[in-house]
Amino acid sequence: MPPAITIILPTFNRAHFLREALCSLRLQLLDRREWRVVVLDNASTDATRDVVSEFSDLPLVYDPSPTNEGADANFARGLVRYLDTEFFAILCDDDLYAPYHLELALRGLRANPEAGLFANGTIWGAALEARSRGICDSLSEDALTLDMHRQTIVWDREAWLVLHTACSPVVITGCLFRASALRAMSPILTPGVFLGDRWLLARFGQQHLCVTSPWPATFIRLHGQNGYMGVRGERMAHAHQQCGNLILSLCESEKIDVVAFWKKYGGGTVAQIPEPLKAGIHDCYPEVLRRRILGSWRPSTGMLSRLGVPMTIQPAIRKMLRIFGKN
Repeated sequence: MPPAITIILPTFNRAHFLREALCSLRLQLLDRREWRVVVLDNASTDATRDVVSEFSDLPLVYDPSPTNEGADANFARGLVRYLDTEFFAILCDDDLYAPYHLELALRGLRANPEAGLFANGTIWGAALEARSRGICDSLSEDALTLDMHRQTIVWDREAWLVLHTACSPVVITGCLFRASALRAMSPILTPGVFLGDRWLLARFGQQHLCVTSPWPATFIRLHGQNGYMGVRGERMAHAHQQCGNLILSLCESEKIDVVAFWKKYGGGTVAQIPEPLKAGIHDCYPEVLRRRILGSWRPSTGMLSRLGVPMTIQPAIRKMLRIFGKN
């Protein structure tokens, strides 16, 4: 019987992180006959191959590239070769799944046959013992309707698209996709878009129903070695503006009034919009539009700002610093 889920795991020269990611798969409660993991090795020169050999107990496919093709091409290779099961997921080599992630996500998609994806919540931190609530805490409690019986949120297209203009309310690592819905997208990945995962999710939610759980079941590391955390200054500013403009164009095509949405979201006042979302609007929107929403509001220019830390993750880092300060 073929597996129901394919998980692609792109990697390059991060054997120490890869081992932990594979350990998180080893702990999955979902029957291993239901899934396979494909390690897409982008011509690593460290101990990556040796680490993979430690996990012969997993339903694992090792697919090494003879040359380094770049991160985007390595990711795309997995989409071209392995989008052949009913469901599809992505695990970055420096991130982790909670033991119940695959089981909960698969149950969620099977319970919502009309949905194109089911996503669990995300936490972030430098390591499991030094963590902070992340995406789970970035949204207003009144913005979305949680079905308390099923403990899920069924997203409407307007909320999905507008929130993606300013932030990543759902992280791609937390998603389980219906593979047929992904295959129907053209292109799946858009060349030249730095925040391509957010752009992909926005387009996906325009075309397909999305259901999420508030339960945190994936862990995103904060460190300086990945593509997002390692980018600063003008390049990141351009990436935010590029992604914001692209998704704002989707809102326009859907005749969504983003100014009206944010006024309703904040109960008529800027103060009620959570800080990470205000920072996202500030970073991602054209100046004229953001002034209509935020007025004269500006992000804090504290030490994290001077160090070039992206505004969208500054609240999480401040919370972690407070925790460290108490210990």
